[in-house]
Amino acid sequence: MMNPEQSAHFAPDDIISEVRAIREQLAAEHGYDVRQLFEAMKRREQVTTRVKLEPDPRPAEKNDAFMRSEGPRVQGDGAA
Repeated sequence: MMNPEQSAHFAPDDIISEVRAIREQLAAEHGYDVRQLFEAMKRREQVTTRVKLEPDPRPAEKNDAFMRSEGPRVQGDGAA
């Protein structure tokens, strides 16, 4: 891991700078309110013309070790 003196020698990547600027712009447009930003992104997602690719659901694999377990053990009689 780099210490702060080593990291000072590296300039931020142009793409990272651009992404951070866009993030700041979007946050400012929505008053830095995460809920407003989330709702705006969901609305934008609904009207996009991009093709949304969904992976095919895969069946869950049987977990024999889990199936043999008795589940979590609880201490005491459960009365609080």
